[in-house]
Amino acid sequence: MIRVANLSFTYAVFGFDYSALLLVLVIELTACFNILFGFIAVARYDSINRFIMPSILAATLFALPLVDYLGFWQSPLMYLHPIQPVLLLFKGVFQLIAAWQMIYGVLYAVLWIGLLFKISQYILYRFIILKQA
Repeated sequence: MIRVANLSFTYAVFGFDYSALLLVLVIELTACFNILFGFIAVARYDSINRFIMPSILAATLFALPLVDYLGFWQSPLMYLHPIQPVLLLFKGVFQLIAAWQMIYGVLYAVLWIGLLFKISQYILYRFIILKQA
């Protein structure tokens, strides 16, 4: 349902001048990443008050690739950041990107999702099942 809404909104703004298949892929990869990272980020906290300050730091760190994406400061080091592949793929939804960028975007995003999945399994076991602090 969310895919339909996203495609509808994108069509309303851009018409058919975008890659719908790539948009769906970017939505799926971003959703997987955000769900896993969100679980890892909040599982160890028992109240929202304890989570607020660390979340500010996490949000700031994850916003760094936007500085590169918007062209304010560019560095090849941004390609190591876990958000960079989906931003690059999102750019590819609306304009042509190189084949290596497409491959990098998909493979690096899947790599991070796999890593976050393994970390989330550990976090689930430690903080939810065993209830360790």
